[in-house]
Amino acid sequence: MTQFNVGDTVRTVLAGLSTGTIAFGPYRTSMDTPERYLVQREDGTTVSVLAQEVRPFVRWRVGEALEERAMGRAVTVKAGPFRSISGRERYVVEFSNGTHGWVTADGLRTRQNQVTPDSYTLHRQTFDLAATYRDRQGDDWVFNGKTDRDGMPLMDATDLPHVRGHRLSSVINEWGPLNRV
Repeated sequence: MTQFNVGDTVRTVLAGLSTGTIAFGPYRTSMDTPERYLVQREDGTTVSVLAQEVRPFVRWRVGEALEERAMGRAVTVKAGPFRSISGRERYVVEFSNGTHGWVTADGLRTRQNQVTPDSYTLHRQTFDLAATYRDRQGDDWVFNGKTDRDGMPLMDATDLPHVRGHRLSSVINEWGPLNRV
């Protein structure tokens, strides 16, 4: 279950309180009930809401490149948001293989390892894909122009012709750290 902080904008499944701001919580009542939050409405009044009925409030834009939380697959928002019968916001997304599906708003997140034409960010470190990187053993690595199905850059060792097509994350884990040459 998602933890919220005071000041977070949230949505709920309660009729009459679709969105609000966390004013307090999580907390339990003296009767040891499930966790709750105090959610403040726009008019300043607050409502005690079960934690399981509170969701992150997110709005994604059509065309935005995101990641599906459940499987970590790269998706592009094609339409939405649409409110389902359950009251949850859903989006139509396109997967990398060209198929489409429905995903709830909180089932999407900003892509964790975003590729741009010139760079790739992994674990808060941005790699220039046009540069050469040296590992701890002195071998040089370059981006080979390809990515795996998840968008991870594939790297080749320049001096070792049999070492080709390794995921950037694997190169870092096995031979890192990598330093720009």
